[in-house]
Amino acid sequence: MRCSRCGFESDGYTLNGNCSLCGFFGITGDLSAANGNGIVPWETESAGESPLRALAETLRNSFFSSKRFFSKIAGNSSIIPALIYGMALGSIGTCATALWSNFPSLSFETLFPNSGNMGGFSDAVSPGNLIATPIILLAQLFFFALYLHTMLFITRSVKKPFLFTFKTACYSFGAMIFQVFPLIGPMFSLFALMYLTVSGVGSVHEISRKRALLVLLLPILFLTIAITIIGAMAILAAGIFSGTRMDPFSLFKPR
Repeated sequence: MRCSRCGFESDGYTLNGNCSLCGFFGITGDLSAANGNGIVPWETESAGESPLRALAETLRNSFFSSKRFFSKIAGNSSIIPALIYGMALGSIGTCATALWSNFPSLSFETLFPNSGNMGGFSDAVSPGNLIATPIILLAQLFFFALYLHTMLFITRSVKKPFLFTFKTACYSFGAMIFQVFPLIGPMFSLFALMYLTVSGVGSVHEISRKRALLVLLLPILFLTIAITIIGAMAILAAGIFSGTRMDPFSLFKPR
């Protein structure tokens, strides 16, 4: 790509088509290709030459340029690079979880002793189970993408085929890399996964992030409402069959 004013040649990402040297909006060449190469390094030919660098740049772009990043992956139907990316970072995070589980002082329960099953995933991962990690991760990716696409279909938010939802899930699973950090890694990884998923679903299917968050949490909201209703009906039924008179406002009266 060459600037038509100063002649500067650039082979990387150029913001909004402006020249990196003089700022002139006169770049000639395949700008869309340059944008794609710069924002998704993992899907370029250079990824084969320096995979670690491409992996790190792709992870950085997915977080700090999430809207552009996921809009770019929606323009490429190739699924293999995204699948390798998700499997690679997911495997690293899973192995790290197994490692930290051998050190009780570095486990999640050390920070949150009353967390219940929040840190249970660390106990479920053992060195023996690591052999099946690729199969488990592949199954998790598929069912997670299927869940997202089903919720998108129910809310009438589907704009792209399942292939792109699966690709979004693959790049979102890059958040599992943060499990390499002890103590706070599992929780931070969970929030990072939610952030990437909401950003990815919103950009790929061209919906707002609020709607994408609703798509992600819709079953939880329905389950909470259902449990609340069933609990209230059970309490009311218990009062009726026991023959006692219940005052629903008694809890709010001063004692």
